[in-house]
Amino acid sequence: MKKILLIITFFSLNVSAVEVSFIGPCSLEPLLKVEHKYDGASVGLITVETLEKEKIEFIGSQQGLASAFGTPTGKEAMEILGPDEIRAYGWCFSLNGFSPAEYPHRVQSHSNSDKIEWLFGYAHYKDGQWLSQCDPAHLIAPDFLCKE
Repeated sequence: MKKILLIITFFSLNVSAVEVSFIGPCSLEPLLKVEHKYDGASVGLITVETLEKEKIEFIGSQQGLASAFGTPTGKEAMEILGPDEIRAYGWCFSLNGFSPAEYPHRVQSHSNSDKIEWLFGYAHYKDGQWLSQCDPAHLIAPDFLCKE
């Protein structure tokens, strides 16, 4: 009986799950934070399966997210700051705190302790140069996205 209990305890402590979270434009508080069964899939596949399972409307595929949780796309996702300055908003991802220069379908999850974070961020363009990309939008909480 003790052996059976030990085996059950061992397997229950070894649950294989990847943490998936989505940080929106207005707050560091995740819009969604769930665990996804670990199976060695790509970040893109895990993302699509998570959004579908949670019944979150989105525009995108395993190759990337254009919109989720009602975020804007296209011209509606741009903030004009001046005649030669804009912020272009969209979804960026990281795996274990690292943002690879790859599409999500090309990045594999390798461990049941992986953490996938999707962040609604922006790229900053000024005077003919892109100054940054994937800066967290919630740090500036732009009025056009966050005022109700």
